[in-house]
Amino acid sequence: MTKKTAHSAAEGDLKAFLSEAAERFQPDANVLAARIDTAVKRHTATSTTQRLNAPAPLAIQQLQERILEGWRYDIGIPQSVYLAGSSGNMAITLCKPESLVKQEIADLKRQVEDAYHDELANAMEREVDKLVQDAANETQRLAEEAAATEQDAMRKLLRDMLLTGAIV
Repeated sequence: MTKKTAHSAAEGDLKAFLSEAAERFQPDANVLAARIDTAVKRHTATSTTQRLNAPAPLAIQQLQERILEGWRYDIGIPQSVYLAGSSGNMAITLCKPESLVKQEIADLKRQVEDAYHDELANAMEREVDKLVQDAANETQRLAEEAAATEQDAMRKLLRDMLLTGAIV
């Protein structure tokens, strides 16, 4: 095998590897959609309400401020208003304004998409690093084999010279 033939074969292998890797690291719309859906459901379940818990006069003041900011009271939420006996504390649960929820969900979708693309890019970088390391290891192995072969040839030549008494 000539050096040119070996180089062509290596190029072909590299092209095949790059094609396979490019296909493997392409974003999958279904995976991204599932991740976004999960993140939105989690956000909707955990971050669309706020519970105010304070002495009654302060809780009423906070309630008024939040209502002016667009927050809404929802009587359908269990224990949306809770009076803590004789302590005078009051807990009120409010729903976030729809515009704020929409903005948070839009931001969340962008974050999930960016994280997914970063994950794919990092996986590709790891694959490239592994390929480069494998190539470096192979080059080192070949160099060590060549050095060992050269040493053996030199040793044989010197031994033959010493045995025959010939001087070059």
